[in-house]
Amino acid sequence: MLKLLSSETFVYAMIILARLGKEYEERNNANHKERLSAGVVAGGGKLPKAYAAKIMASLAAADILSSRKGPRGGFALKRKPE
Repeated sequence: MLKLLSSETFVYAMIILARLGKEYEERNNANHKERLSAGVVAGGGKLPKAYAAKIMASLAAADILSSRKGPRGGFALKRKPE
């Protein structure tokens, strides 16, 4: 379950989800799931990397994003964007 978010955090969360949705549509096919690092997502939305990582971790805890650690890790949407 997501915690209550400040309006600024909510806006950043929507920017992050929009960026991941756009990347999903551009890069993914049925057999491949592209994961993006918090740094890559933050660069596209011009928000601090640490703040983006914290928001993305909250979205992963809420079962909205999947996450993987390591060199090929990152975050991805759990479901296809609609």
